[in-house]
Amino acid sequence: MKLFFALIVLSGILIVQNTIKVQYSIKASGDVSDFIYENEKLYVATMQGAIDIIDLPAKKILNQIKFEKIKDFQDNNIYPRVYSIDKLPGQNKILAVLQATNGYQDVFLIENKQKIKIKDAAKDRLMIKRAKFINADTILLGLFSDEIILWSIRNKKQIYKKQISTSSLSDYTVDKSRKLIITCDESGATYLISAENGKTIVKFEGLIKDRAFSVDYKNLVFISGGKDRKVAVYFLQGRKSYTINSGFFVLSVALSPSAEFGAYSANENGDVVVFNIKTKKKLHTLKGQNENISKIYFIDEKQIITTSNNEFIKIWKLN
Repeated sequence: MKLFFALIVLSGILIVQNTIKVQYSIKASGDVSDFIYENEKLYVATMQGAIDIIDLPAKKILNQIKFEKIKDFQDNNIYPRVYSIDKLPGQNKILAVLQATNGYQDVFLIENKQKIKIKDAAKDRLMIKRAKFINADTILLGLFSDEIILWSIRNKKQIYKKQISTSSLSDYTVDKSRKLIITCDESGATYLISAENGKTIVKFEGLIKDRAFSVDYKNLVFISGGKDRKVAVYFLQGRKSYTINSGFFVLSVALSPSAEFGAYSANENGDVVVFNIKTKKKLHTLKGQNENISKIYFIDEKQIITTSNNEFIKIWKLN
């Protein structure tokens, strides 16, 4: 009996040791929908028509890009939601997908404080989930219909349009070189696609049986999370894919830069579990988000940023 209670106490100690409390929080100007990290700065898209540029060490907003109000369906003047943003590394170019009056989306290129509309909702009538730079001249549009469009900014011309599947698109990202596109969709499948021609290189399926919500890719490793409360880890080379069971819909996933560690949203309280990709061992639980996680991002192997659908951005440091 004494041994039994000793094990319970020891188990509790281990859980406490592995629980990470938030290092600090930063308040954005509105509810956060997306963010990009580069060189100790955060570029934060909000649901109230702004992009905040935040100095992370100073924990303050340095600058802000504001968008004009639009008419909603009831003819009210509202600030548009900034659904997604991207930034070309090392360049002063930001790409933003915005809510428009007619239910479609506008895409803006922001350069040297100028906002240039490169896709017009009224004219193009596209349902755009996310937009990312492939290079300084071309952008990739991911549509809810699970189509991708490569668009030339300079020539104002579509280079290609490809249908990935008959399911709806959930999420997509690009690799560090921006030559590869990684998507996941309503079927639970994950795709590796060539940015040059839009052709599918590899399709992973079977591990997530219901809608995949989020996807990430680093160093030949893929991670996705789904509605069936599973985290799927796929390897492009050398290792067998596997799943981890979660206690809730896996709304967000992320990989560390080396892909040594993975992270996923674990429950309705907004806890995030960090685990070792090779051993599957759960290493840390990040506690304190208190709402459903919308995005997880590894700054490096030890620092993580998380957001929910509120104005607070939380930074965590692993032991």
